[in-house]
Amino acid sequence: MSQNPKELFQKIPPHLIVLGVLGLIFVIMGNPIDNGEKDEQEIEKNIDIETEDEQIDRSTEEYRYKKQLEQELEEALSLVTGAGSTKVMLSLKGSGELDLAKNVDEEQVTTVEADGAEGEREIEERFTTEEILTVREEGQEQPMVIKEYKPSINGIVIVAEGANNINVKKQLQRAATTLFDVPEHKIVILPKEN
Repeated sequence: MSQNPKELFQKIPPHLIVLGVLGLIFVIMGNPIDNGEKDEQEIEKNIDIETEDEQIDRSTEEYRYKKQLEQELEEALSLVTGAGSTKVMLSLKGSGELDLAKNVDEEQVTTVEADGAEGEREIEERFTTEEILTVREEGQEQPMVIKEYKPSINGIVIVAEGANNINVKKQLQRAATTLFDVPEHKIVILPKEN
């Protein structure tokens, strides 16, 4: 019953041998189909990283804006008679937006079609194209900004030494409400520990 290895090899069809060799090559070199998916995943990952970098830049700008407002409010509130030392924390709603300059081109085409049975129909088509206008700054093209909208203030927490006094507390609340157009129920005033 024992067969010679040469005889056994000769009984295997040639196409199976070719498939076996190809399979070994794929196993050794890796799956070429996965490489394309890996490249796509790497590209998507790089895009995500760029987006995160943009978000970090934007959030840093918003952070500076928030800190500037807090500092200015602290300075103003500490000048209120009886308030003493103050600390302020702001909660921002949303993020800033930019209104960009655009070149808008609108085109309207009207076509009248007549059929053989005394019927007529009018077809109106409108085409609109928008192009964001850019300016060259420091050798780079930048979009032209018409207006920049800062994030709005959602809530304010004020901690002041004189917040135990009801009159001081009312003055602090009125000042914050007036400065930032925030409703009174979104402003919390707490006494500061001595």
